Amino acid sequence: MAARESQSIQIALILTFILTVILAITVGWLWTGWTDEVLKTKAANKERDDANRKYDISEHRTQVYRFMVEGPFPDSAGNLVTRARVDSRATDIEAEYADPDALKTFKEIKKSLTDFDTDMTTYMHDVDAAEHSYRKLPDHLEAAIRRENNTYLSQLTDSNTNRQAKTDAEDRAKTSQAEYQNKVTQADKKLTDELAKYQKERAARDEQKRAQQKDYDAVVDKARNDAKAAEDEKGKMVKRIDQLNNVLAVRKSQDERRSKFFEVADGHITLVNSRRGTVWINLGSADGLRVLTNFGVYDFQEDGVMRNEEEVKATIEVTKVIDQHLSEARITNDELKNPILPGDQIHTPAWQAGTAVHFALVGFFDLDDDGESDRERVRNLIASTGGIIDAEVFPDGTKTGKITARTRYVVKADYEKLASSRGFHDLMQEIQAHDVEQIGLDSFLNYIGWKRETFWVSLGRDANAEDFIKGLTDRERPPTVSNESFKQRTPLKTPGRGNNGAF
Repeated sequence: MAARESQSIQIALILTFILTVILAITVGWLWTGWTDEVLKTKAANKERDDANRKYDISEHRTQVYRFMVEGPFPDSAGNLVTRARVDSRATDIEAEYADPDALKTFKEIKKSLTDFDTDMTTYMHDVDAAEHSYRKLPDHLEAAIRRENNTYLSQLTDSNTNRQAKTDAEDRAKTSQAEYQNKVTQADKKLTDELAKYQKERAARDEQKRAQQKDYDAVVDKARNDAKAAEDEKGKMVKRIDQLNNVLAVRKSQDERRSKFFEVADGHITLVNSRRGTVWINLGSADGLRVLTNFGVYDFQEDGVMRNEEEVKATIEVTKVIDQHLSEARITNDELKNPILPGDQIHTPAWQAGTAVHFALVGFFDLDDDGESDRERVRNLIASTGGIIDAEVFPDGTKTGKITARTRYVVKADYEKLASSRGFHDLMQEIQAHDVEQIGLDSFLNYIGWKRETFWVSLGRDANAEDFIKGLTDRERPPTVSNESFKQRTPLKTPGRGNNGAF
């Protein structure tokens, strides 16, 4: 029994092995067949794509040649094939097929179209482009030849008529050979003159045609140039209008603080301490006031400032900003007969409450008449009040920066001595374009209340060096607010003249 079971297992294993081998052979055969079919499919697809490409190229070439022969024609779908459509189709196909054979074919087609355009320009230049085709070319040439033949036949008929007339004249003039010869000579001369006249008139017409074409081209060019010039001028005017509008807007905002005829003061004197040479003004930190700012003092009865230099009665310099609307200043220059009083107006062109004043400097600035440039000191004076310098013209004539709509004053000093006037002229054009006020250096210094102070001590046998040191110490020590009471300062009377002529 056990031997039978073992034998059955062996038979089962043998059958299983045989079936496995058969299955493997079958799968291999099927895989080989499927692979062959895939390769055949790919080959068929490639053959189909090649056929489509060749068909598209061939169809395009056929349409191009048919267009060249017939002109615009309807395709199988009823759409009209024109030159524009041919060119568009050529662009599409050339972008789609970029293989060497296709590119070579496209090159041949383009050459054919170029030759076609050349032929049409040469032989059918007087025919509308929509009528261009090789089929219509013979008819056009035939018509032209017919016209020329008709002209020739007409001339030949005229010639035959003249010849017959000559023959008749010969028959009638047999009795007079001289008369006959004379008529022949006259006829030949008339023919020669007519031919010469015809050639001359034809040459004149050709020359007139060329002249008219030249005049037409000149008129067209002039019209184009005029149009371009007008457009450029329009752009410049628009730019200029925008610039003037900007200048007008800035000027309007700047002139809100001006009266109708003159400028308004920046502030006024609130208190005066004549003993210490100190005053207090109603401007402070809230107004953007800075230490060392100089002001010109105007009488409280004046109805305006900066009209002329003679109205400036004194000058002061800010030494301390105390509060939002309170500052202390020292008197740098005044007159005993016209002292500073509470309520007097103060003004400087170098400072404006709440904003920065813009300046331009032109020329050679010499504050102490020593022949050396003091431009940096002038710039420091402007900077100390928060002013801004937009442009400068230096003594050598060079220019930096430019005038803007915010530039308020142009300060000029010895500009006649500039080494070169080019920068000055450029700046003057900008000044005129922006309507900026111009003031001289002396007026500027007087209006801002600046004065050069000279400290000196007597030298000699009785000179004391401590006086010199004391003077420097007093100069460097700024005045301060004291606790002494303030007194109303009133103008002093001018003393009467003495007997000896002295005051």
